[in-house]
Amino acid sequence: MPGKLIKTLEVHPYTEAIAQASDTLCTQESIAERAYNDARRYRIELAKTRRQVKAARLHKKNPATSWVIAKLAGGDKYGVEGLEATLRRTLDTIEDAEQHVMNRIAREEENLTNSKQKIFHLRNQIDRLEIKNRNSTIYSLDIWDHNLRNSELYIPGSLKIREFENEYNNASRYKFSIKTKATRALVNNLDRERYPIEEFGEEVFINIPEMYVDMTRLPYGSTEVRFRAVNSTDRIAGYVSRGQLHPHQTNITRPCFGDFDAPIAEAITELDIPLAITVLELFIKQVDSQDGAGCHWKRWWDRDRQTRSAAEFNRQLEDSEQQAG
Repeated sequence: MPGKLIKTLEVHPYTEAIAQASDTLCTQESIAERAYNDARRYRIELAKTRRQVKAARLHKKNPATSWVIAKLAGGDKYGVEGLEATLRRTLDTIEDAEQHVMNRIAREEENLTNSKQKIFHLRNQIDRLEIKNRNSTIYSLDIWDHNLRNSELYIPGSLKIREFENEYNNASRYKFSIKTKATRALVNNLDRERYPIEEFGEEVFINIPEMYVDMTRLPYGSTEVRFRAVNSTDRIAGYVSRGQLHPHQTNITRPCFGDFDAPIAEAITELDIPLAITVLELFIKQVDSQDGAGCHWKRWWDRDRQTRSAAEFNRQLEDSEQQAG
C-alpha cells in the first residue's frame, strides 16, 4: 500500500518503547506459563517416582526378599550376589531419577520466580511510559526545508514525507525522500605510485550525479537508506560491476556508509532529518580509495575524462567551423 504524503508529523515519543515493552511482557508471560506447567508436570512425575522409590526400599528390607532371591538363584552364592546387586542398581537408578526430577522442579520454579519479577517491572515500566507518552512532538516539513536552505547537497522543496500507518502493532513507518544536487567527491588515500601527481593532480575529484535519496524510519527505530537515479545513464559499473551512482555502494541502491552509518541512522531514528542530510553530504563528498567498494573510483574518473575529451573535441570542431565560415 503506498504511503500517505504528509506535511507535519506528530509523534508520541514513547509509543515504540511501549510496544517493545509490551512484546517483551508477552514473551515473559509465555515463559512464566511454560515454567508453571513444566513444574506442575515434574511434581506429578516426582510423586510417581517417590512411590517407586518407597516400594523398592520396602521390598529391599522385606525378609521375604532374601528368600525369593535365594530361591531364584537356586542356592548359588554368586547368583544371590548378582541378583542383590541388580536390586541395588535398580534402587539407585530410581533414586537418581528422583533427584533429577527434583532438580528440574527447582529450576522451573526459579524460572517462574524470575519471570514474575520481570513481569512486575515491565508492567510498571509500561504504566510510566504511557503517562509520559501523553504529550506529543510535532515535526514540520516546511521547517525542515527552511533549515536546509544553505545545504550544498539538498535541492530546496524536494523533501517529501510519506507515512505508512499501523504496520507493526500500531507503529508507523516513515519515508523521507529528497533530491540532491550534482556534486564532487574528493578521493582520499591514493596510491601515488599508481596515480602520480603529474597525471592526476594534487587533489583528485570525481563527479557524483544528482540522485534521489530515500531515508526510511522503520518501527522500533531501525532505518534504511537507498539511492535512486534521476537519470539511469548516470550509473557506473562500480563494486562487483553493478550500476552505482557513488563508489561506496554495494548494489544499485544500497550505500555502504562505514563510519557514517551510526550518525546517519541515529539522526533518522531521532527524526532529525536536517542533521541526517548534513552527515549524508559529508559521506557523498568523499571516497576512500583503499575501501573494497571505494577502490572503483577510477571508473568515475575515467568517464569524467571521456566527457571532458568529448567536450574539448566539440569545442575544437566548433572553432574550426567558425574559422572556415
